[in-house]
Amino acid sequence: LDLSLSMFANDHAPSRVDLAKRKLRDVLALRDEGQTGLVVYAGDAHTVTPLTDDTVTISALVPSLIPNVVPLLGSQPLSALRLAVGLLDDVQATRGRILFMTDGIAGFDEEQRITDLISETDYELLVMGIGTEEGAPIRTNDGGFLRDESGAPVVPTLNKNLLETWANRTNGLYH
Repeated sequence: LDLSLSMFANDHAPSRVDLAKRKLRDVLALRDEGQTGLVVYAGDAHTVTPLTDDTVTISALVPSLIPNVVPLLGSQPLSALRLAVGLLDDVQATRGRILFMTDGIAGFDEEQRITDLISETDYELLVMGIGTEEGAPIRTNDGGFLRDESGAPVVPTLNKNLLETWANRTNGLYH
């Protein structure tokens, strides 16, 4: 689950992160067999839960997941993928699915590194795009908007084409 600051954008009410958490709880509710783990990332990645059959506990942790809880700003999906692959490798999984819930990746170079890593495994990559292609500004705690160095509001957009291409290049799925 992407917890970068762009997930605070409110192109989905009340925010992308809230939509992602609802979707995550929906996915967890549908799990009736197999093990599930949860990794979050922003400027670095963290394992919230290792692989477990206990989706109820994972679901109980979801409300506390917000971009403010990760210690480093940024977006490092490759770090998250390494952790997810490591969780599956640790249990010697013969099959596995990795669901990325994100509003974007940095571009072709990042996409290529992630594609290279997933292609070295037997795991399937599923990508769920969160956000809209129009984007929305990121509201700050003082009621204003996050601004870039020039003073313009930061308006992150969903790069659907890049995410879809990324999923396709790994023989995965995009939603």
